Order: sequence, then C-alpha cells, then structure tokens
Amino acid sequence: MKPTYFYISNDELVRVGPKPKSVIEAIEQAIVKWSILKDRSSEGELVHDGGVDTCCLCIMFRNRACRGCPIGSPGCDGTPYYDYRVAIRHCDAGLASLAAIAEIRFLNRLLKKVVANGG
Repeated sequence: MKPTYFYISNDELVRVGPKPKSVIEAIEQAIVKWSILKDRSSEGELVHDGGVDTCCLCIMFRNRACRGCPIGSPGCDGTPYYDYRVAIRHCDAGLASLAAIAEIRFLNRLLKKVVANGG
C-alpha cells in the first residue's frame, strides 16, 4: 500500500512527506489528494485544498515557473481546480464534490497520457 501524505487540520488539507520522485508518483498523489477532498465534500464538509503546498505537481515544478509540468498551463488554468475553489468560496459542498470528481477524472486522463509517453 502506498503511503498517504495528507491530513486535515482546521478545515485545510495539509501535505507532509518527501517530494515525489517522478511525475507519475506526483499525479498518483494528486489523485489521492482530490479523492480525500471529494470524500469530505460529498459528506458536506468544506475543506480548503491547500493550494500549491499540497499539489504534488506544484511541489515538483513551481520553482521552474511550472515549466515541464504535464498540466501544461501556469496556475492550472483550464482545469477543474478553479471550480473547486469557487465552490469553497461559496460554501457549496455539493459543487465542491462535483469539482473534485472532475479534477480526479482530469488527473486520471493526464496520468494515462504521461504513462503512454513513457513517464
């Protein structure tokens, strides 16, 4: 079983642990992160995602201005990430859950693409 590097403190997701060793590992950890957020929001709990401090891809690429990140856009523009933030800002757990599900689907597609391209 892979380790989980996330916990919730004061309605905020926190990440602990080492930097991911590969892009594949970072995406897999990101899927874990968003699964936690989906589970909590589907139970009606609003949890702030922790931003770049909990994004495993940001941990790998933010010091390079996102260059090389497989998401392909600085700030994750065009991803469901912003829908989740809007849902949290509006205190809408249902919308947060849907956004987290969309983010998980996005990350699973990204993972398949990265694996198909050799990691």
